[in-house]
Amino acid sequence: MLEDREGAPPDLQAYKFAVASAVLESRPQKSGGLAFNGIVVVDIRVTSGTRVALVSLADSSGVDAVDTLALQMVRRAVERVATPALGQGQGDRVRLSVVFEPEGP
Repeated sequence: MLEDREGAPPDLQAYKFAVASAVLESRPQKSGGLAFNGIVVVDIRVTSGTRVALVSLADSSGVDAVDTLALQMVRRAVERVATPALGQGQGDRVRLSVVFEPEGP
């Protein structure tokens, strides 16, 4: 899930959607009995002159294993998505909510 800020540049909006899609592609398969449940909010900092964005925890799910998995998924995703072009010395933040729900029967 994406949290949009009004007035975000179109390139940054496209980046948000590309990263979100890449995160979905990297979600784990059946967890073999492990139940991951929670919402993790992750910040992705994009700055001019960097090839890979900085990923950090913005809001914890309260479960270390869930937080760690969300950060790993987003870090893998940003490595596969080209960062948007920004002006010299500029930077911006993308905020994603990674939602884990218990698996159905």
